[in-house]
Amino acid sequence: MCNGMIESISKAFWAHTSATKRSFLLLLFLIVVSTGQGSGCVRPYMVQNSWVNLTETNRGSFPVGTVLQYSCDPGYLPDGPNILTCTAVGRWSSEPPRCIRSGACLPLSKPDNGGYTCHPSPCRLFAHGTVIEFFCNEGFMLSGDYNYLTCQDGEWDGPMEISCVSQGCIRPSMVQHGSANLTDSNRSLFPVGTVLHYGCDPGYLPAGPTSLTCTKLGDWSSEPPRCIRSDGKDKPPSNS
Repeated sequence: MCNGMIESISKAFWAHTSATKRSFLLLLFLIVVSTGQGSGCVRPYMVQNSWVNLTETNRGSFPVGTVLQYSCDPGYLPDGPNILTCTAVGRWSSEPPRCIRSGACLPLSKPDNGGYTCHPSPCRLFAHGTVIEFFCNEGFMLSGDYNYLTCQDGEWDGPMEISCVSQGCIRPSMVQHGSANLTDSNRSLFPVGTVLHYGCDPGYLPAGPTSLTCTKLGDWSSEPPRCIRSDGKDKPPSNS
């Protein structure tokens, strides 16, 4: 009789334990399934002048690994990756591309001693409507009246050759036994194109160019000349 009672209690215990385990496993399974169904990427926004392999059946989240491919309408080009993948973190691999008009302008070279920025940025495709803003490095300024260029149906609306010119040349050194057309009013920078003429005192001759021009690079065309005695006693040494 005791053995029968013990056996009944044991079966009831294991039956209860088994049911508990089954409930726990079922709950764990539902959590996993629920988590798996909830993961994924939300529906991306639509792109103007394009189409993508979206259907009415995938209005909500997209499972991890879903691949979307964007295509632009005729006359437009994608500006950015056109293939998006739903990653394991629930985000698309990139933003959808913009579809821009294919009437792109030719790339422009950056001016020496300067550069440019694009609106919108960054500078990738010079599409219709792209605005380029030029700038110069410190000590230089843009030549002409075109600080901006706009791409209009494949053509820039201004000259493509934009240059940065120096704001001027610094005052050159004085020449011993000589003089130049320097005044007290031009003590610092001399405008580009300024020409200085040097002359030597009586009894001296110039060794080197006597005319210096301020170039667009902010340098004088040459060093000032030396004034040497006309009898040649302090003639500079020969390079040969």
